[in-house]
Amino acid sequence: MVEGEIFNIELVLKNAGSTPVNVWTLMEQISYDIIFVDSNGSYVPYICGVLQRELLMDDALIELQPGESLKINQDTSCWALPPGKYTLFAEYHTSDGEDITKPYWIGQISSNNVSIFVEPENQSSFSDPGFPAGNG
Repeated sequence: MVEGEIFNIELVLKNAGSTPVNVWTLMEQISYDIIFVDSNGSYVPYICGVLQRELLMDDALIELQPGESLKINQDTSCWALPPGKYTLFAEYHTSDGEDITKPYWIGQISSNNVSIFVEPENQSSFSDPGFPAGNG
């Protein structure tokens, strides 16, 4: 990809088990985080701000039957990725201490890693060799 290019990330949470399970719906910064790590092992900052939230209630749960999935798409506009190599992954996480009365899955899981290569923006693409340069 080219520096400054925005692309979509599709996250899929699948019940690979043999019984139904209650899970939190996919909510950015609440039940999942998307993480970019540069080639030096440093996390790329999330630049869209942090959400404040109240305790979750039963309406934050969805029951996934065996083989069922939740999907969500998110674009990459909340991360500035200068040229370089990155590892992209997502973490889905839930915890107790909420105002949820139904049983639900508690824990953390991570996606597979995806390698992202960001190339410098080609400045020459803004000029047409058939036209003279200048303010003319």
